[in-house]
Amino acid sequence: MRIYKNGKIYTENENNDVAEALVTDGKTILYAGSEEGAEKLAAATGGAETVDLGGKTMLPGMIDSHIHPGMCSKSAWHVRLPWTEDADELLAVVGE
Repeated sequence: MRIYKNGKIYTENENNDVAEALVTDGKTILYAGSEEGAEKLAAATGGAETVDLGGKTMLPGMIDSHIHPGMCSKSAWHVRLPWTEDADELLAVVGE
């Protein structure tokens, strides 16, 4: 469990609250609110590592790494043509 504190923690909830502290178990946000509330939660669950944000801003984020196989396969058939009016040059690129 970790407590992040000493920074501006934007929650992006319906009220756009800025929290003093955030508690996470590494996968799930368990609490966002006052430092006092975060410390109480940590104490009740056996303690937590504290991360000092040093006055920095913490924003919610998402890492989404994915592809669209259909789109990738279509792009494999595309030909990048040079900007030219020379028909022979264009035919050579298409031939490659």
